[in-house]
Amino acid sequence: PSHMALLCFEDVIQGGVPATVQRLQSGSWSSSRWRGSGAWLLGSSPAAVEKDVVMLTGDNQRVAQAVAEAVGITDYKAGLKPEDKLAYVTDAAAAAAAAAGPRQGGSGAGGLLMAGDGINDAPALAAAQVGVAIASTPKDMVAAAADIIVLNGQGINNLPWLFRLADRTQTILQQNLALALASVAVATLPTVAGMFPLWLAVTLHEGSTLLVALNSLRLLLEGQSGDKSSSGDSSAKRAAAAQLGHSHHHSGKGLHSH
Repeated sequence: PSHMALLCFEDVIQGGVPATVQRLQSGSWSSSRWRGSGAWLLGSSPAAVEKDVVMLTGDNQRVAQAVAEAVGITDYKAGLKPEDKLAYVTDAAAAAAAAAGPRQGGSGAGGLLMAGDGINDAPALAAAQVGVAIASTPKDMVAAAADIIVLNGQGINNLPWLFRLADRTQTILQQNLALALASVAVATLPTVAGMFPLWLAVTLHEGSTLLVALNSLRLLLEGQSGDKSSSGDSSAKRAAAAQLGHSHHHSGKGLHSH
């Protein structure tokens, strides 16, 4: 033949993924506003935790290396079958749980998050402590195995925001428990001692319930402001690129169970 056609294909990296990986690895995913202000009202600011980011893919070594280098991931595993991903996540989960020790209560896959976008990722998603499915609709089969479903088309660019939301939720839960216990002590003990009338004790108790509800609403307000303050997340929401066709496993050094 006088002519020959050569077709070349390569993975298209979704916009913002290299920055997201860098933020996870460096610990800068945690909102500086949240860290700097500390926890408003009781409690303390969650510490920024650097994440170990590992890419698990069924692609060959050459393709996996090119994608990993493009997004800034140094640890990757290529040529994996679904059962290989499951085995890796199970082993990593056991190691994370052992490292966490009694703090995690010895339960499940301590400190490990798995994000995937294909049905071949489903077993590993189910084995991780937190499974994040990157899907187009909630009816996708991969979504059934996950704890969180990402539907906005931004893939792993959502992870920094999810980590911040988890930290804020954990801190506010601790604050609410402290508020509830304090209100019980303030309202009950003086009432039993005859210092407070019953109506005042009831009022204090109901007031503390309202305070706990209002404190919980801060999750909505701080979530919105946190997204605006983060240029990385804002650009991720504006990005309109193809999904990164690989699954990613993220495990944090001392990552708390959220």
